[in-house]
Amino acid sequence: MSGEKRFSRRDFLKATSVAAAGAAASPILHGERRFLQPYSVRQGVKVAYWAAAPTAEQQEILQREFIDSFNSAHAGEIELEMSFLEKNVEVTQTALAAGAGPDIYDVHGPAWVSQFTSAGFTLPLDDFAEQYAWNEKLLDWALEVGMVAGSLRSLPQTYEDPDHRLQQDAVRGKGLDHAHQPRRVRNLG
Repeated sequence: MSGEKRFSRRDFLKATSVAAAGAAASPILHGERRFLQPYSVRQGVKVAYWAAAPTAEQQEILQREFIDSFNSAHAGEIELEMSFLEKNVEVTQTALAAGAGPDIYDVHGPAWVSQFTSAGFTLPLDDFAEQYAWNEKLLDWALEVGMVAGSLRSLPQTYEDPDHRLQQDAVRGKGLDHAHQPRRVRNLG
């Protein structure tokens, strides 16, 4: 098997569940410069979503299970057009600064959302969170991580929890036991 990481069904569902919520509220997620009028669904609305480029296999899965599925469920109302880009954040940042760009976009995390918000490239999602009871559907951390200056500005697509474990034999080989575990990795030296 090559070094490509495959999406398990669980990883796929985690990666797309919040994106689906974002796509449902799609026209309001872009930025104040582009959507100045209140949101309403009009026939034939196309929503552009730019994301980092996954592997070809992952892209096929996303196309079939997320994009095509969403478009079928909203046929004639909303069409989701997803573009997978290399250097996604840089390309998106340049496009938005030029007054163009997507309706929905991915960035590398909360620090980036803060920068995009400061530049005027996000809209508050607070009203949508209340209207669609996101506090009942999403974990508290998922809403809190998207807060910028007291306003919900983004939703996370994924959660990562690096889990580092020590191999017992290696720890014992260093003359350590659980009562004297190192406080820092470098102490294992």
